[in-house]
Amino acid sequence: MSSVGRDSIECQRRYSRRDAIRVGIGVLGVIGLFTACAPAAPPSSKPADSSKPADAAKPAAAAAPTAAPTSVPVAVPTPVPAAQAAPAQAAPAQAKAGPTGTLNIMLGAEAPSLDFQIVTTGRIWFGNNIFDTLVTAQDPSMKQGPSLAESWERLEPTKMRFKLRKGVKFHNGETFNAEAVALAVQRLNDPDMKSGLQGFVDTFKEAVPVDDYTVDIITRGQDPILVSRSSFLPILAPGALKKDPKSANTMPIGTGPFRLVEWIPAQHIKLTVFDEYWGPNKPNFKDVYITTRKEASVRPRR
Repeated sequence: MSSVGRDSIECQRRYSRRDAIRVGIGVLGVIGLFTACAPAAPPSSKPADSSKPADAAKPAAAAAPTAAPTSVPVAVPTPVPAAQAAPAQAAPAQAKAGPTGTLNIMLGAEAPSLDFQIVTTGRIWFGNNIFDTLVTAQDPSMKQGPSLAESWERLEPTKMRFKLRKGVKFHNGETFNAEAVALAVQRLNDPDMKSGLQGFVDTFKEAVPVDDYTVDIITRGQDPILVSRSSFLPILAPGALKKDPKSANTMPIGTGPFRLVEWIPAQHIKLTVFDEYWGPNKPNFKDVYITTRKEASVRPRR
């Protein structure tokens, strides 16, 4: 082939490549133009990066609040004016707490019996806590005032009528009444009882019930201090005495602020508060222990 022919063929090749490039550039320009003018595609609901784990989007989905159903209306309370608001109900009152704690009393001698219609030893420590009397001293002047008897009047020189207090209970549940007073006077006058208390009420002849809460005390002669003598007459539960006349020696039952729990001779006497005590002077301690120590050196000093 001649040089002219080779040049012609080479020239044709150059022009063919040039035309192909031009055509390709034109096609790319047209594609770009159509791409720029085309409407934007809606955002896809799928994550942009599918290479990430599928559960990466879960926290965001869990954090989204759940819409309340539109079919259930939410009631909004209307505020009530202060003047029309219902008054707040008072809290239920708490029961009053009873006495607590223990009182220990140590004495130098032990009572031979707890029947204080018979013996007088320990009357202040025991008798005045277990028993009540018809009248009692109201102040340091020793002026006598009501106790188990609310009032009294002299009917005759040798007869005085006592109106008794209602609603008083003995430690065993018996009801205090005129029968209890009549039995107390009868026991003191029984010669077989050999009561050491009889000397304080030796003018008492008998007690006669008028009704359940009225009793007449008859004296052997005129007694101007009969009311004061009545403060020495402890009243015991008549039902318990009739059931067991000797029960008063170890387990006496009265109407006082304390009831007897146990007596262990030569060890202690235990008293505990009587919850149904009628009187105004309520105990300050729940339990009382009374012990005996003959040796003065082992007894506590005040």
